[in-house]
Amino acid sequence: MAPPTAYTTAELATFALAQLDALATALAWTTASASVTEAVNDAVLAYGVADVADATDIPKLRALARVSIWRAVARATVGYYRFGADQMSFERGQVHEHALAMIGEAEREATALGVGVGSSLIVATVVRDSDSDPYAAHPSQWGEVAV
Repeated sequence: MAPPTAYTTAELATFALAQLDALATALAWTTASASVTEAVNDAVLAYGVADVADATDIPKLRALARVSIWRAVARATVGYYRFGADQMSFERGQVHEHALAMIGEAEREATALGVGVGSSLIVATVVRDSDSDPYAAHPSQWGEVAV
C-alpha cells in the first residue's frame, strides 16, 4: 500500500484514531467523537492551514496528528485513578501515564522531522502571600465582634 499523498478530515481522523489501537475502543472513541474531531482540528491548526486539504507536507501533518491525539487522550484520562485498598488495586491511572509517555514520544518524532510542537509540560508556581491572598483576612478587616 502506497503512503498517502493527501488527507481529508475523515481520513486524518481515521489515522489519528489508529494510533490509539485498542485504547480507542476502551475510550469508546470513533472518528466522529468530539475528542477525535478536536484533535484533528488541533493538528490542522498547528500545521498552519485552515483546511486539511491545504496541508501538503504529509509527514508533518501525521506527526502533528499523533501529538494531538495523544494530548486528547491525556486530557480525557487526567482523572483516572490509581489506588489500593483491602489487598485490591485499581490501576486506571496507567492509561493516563501511558498517554503522557506517548505524547513525549510523538513530540520527539515530530521534532526529529523538524516540526515544532511546543511542550506539553505545564509548570505552575504557587506563592502564598497573606497580603495579596483574597481568602485571607487582613488585620484591617477584623473589626470588633459584638457579643
